[in-house]
Amino acid sequence: MWANLETALQLDQVEIAPGATNISLVRMLKNTTDQEVHMILSWNFTNTGWRMEPASSSITMKPGAELEYRCEGGGVLAKLLPLPGLEVTLQVGAFPPRVYMGGLTARVRRQAAVAFLPQSPRVDGVIEASEYDGAESQGLFYEMHGRGTASVQTVFRTAYDRETLYIAVSVQEPLPGSIIANATNHDGQVYMDDSVELFVDPAAMSSDYFQFIVNMKGVMFEAFGSSRTARFGDPSWNGEWRAAVKPAPGGYAVEVAIPFKTMGVAAPVQGATWGLNVARTRTVQAKDMASRELSAWSPTYTGFHRPTHFGRILFR
Repeated sequence: MWANLETALQLDQVEIAPGATNISLVRMLKNTTDQEVHMILSWNFTNTGWRMEPASSSITMKPGAELEYRCEGGGVLAKLLPLPGLEVTLQVGAFPPRVYMGGLTARVRRQAAVAFLPQSPRVDGVIEASEYDGAESQGLFYEMHGRGTASVQTVFRTAYDRETLYIAVSVQEPLPGSIIANATNHDGQVYMDDSVELFVDPAAMSSDYFQFIVNMKGVMFEAFGSSRTARFGDPSWNGEWRAAVKPAPGGYAVEVAIPFKTMGVAAPVQGATWGLNVARTRTVQAKDMASRELSAWSPTYTGFHRPTHFGRILFR
């Protein structure tokens, strides 16, 4: 019964397609013991876009009995966050009661188009709309664990020419004077600073990927990762790429240029799909490491190095 309950409460695999407006989840719980089970079930949610069945109840299950619990949400995903949690107090026979916590995590597979540029943009930290003509803006960054949207947002555009992938990131920051950028050496602890991270998976196989980070001083870090070998963020890999950072209205702007040859691949053909994630570390007002705000375009749940949760980009 205990294992069955723990499985039933693992609700962190809610696949939500981009643009989805309705979410429905059903879970079954079965009393696999030979004793009567008493259970107090309570959903914790504040968003009126959700409907729970049963929302809160005291239930007695006989041996072999099954319980179905269902949650449904309506509206755009951003309006449904944070997602609900579930608390179950369970008592089997004369054993002491045990409390289990479960919760929903939105697993969102983000998608974006990459515009082809007939003329290469200047990588100078000044994002000119004319230089990224046809490149769509992508925003709505989520807290890394997918429980809600980031408190301060980030927007980016992707584009390419015959030799290079370009990513232009507009980072909102209402307190620019509090930005932390302590790293000064290439491949130093740039990821500890206020920074932007890019994760690129050219094969879209959710295994090997390249990581590029730049802090607000323009200090750079690059690494290679592979989920096949548990090699995450290995800075011994070095590649040539460019980055520029400048203050911008409401925050700052980051421009990155990554040659395809740096990643050992040919220029993608029209219609090719790659894996990509754009992430951000915000240390402003953080009291310690645990209180930093980590956000990403495609939430990764337990850390940025999760290629199975990267978004997808389609080269046009």
